[in-house]
Amino acid sequence: MVLFHSRSSVIFLLQELFLILQVFRALLRFLLFLKLYFYNYLYRHLLFLRFLASYLDKVYQNVFFVITLFVSLFLDLF
Repeated sequence: MVLFHSRSSVIFLLQELFLILQVFRALLRFLLFLKLYFYNYLYRHLLFLRFLASYLDKVYQNVFFVITLFVSLFLDLF
């Protein structure tokens, strides 16, 4: 049995294949957009957490210095 496709059916199949490829291309672009958006979201929060950590580290150093100062002054009283 020989399968025979007319020229119009081959063109139709090529058009369908092209449409499917366009849909996959659009989906890949959307996934790339989501990936970059998610990485940007994480990067912004990472920058905020790094700023917060450095700020708290400086505050901790200042608080430790003040506590040490008060303890030394308290010990000097006796």
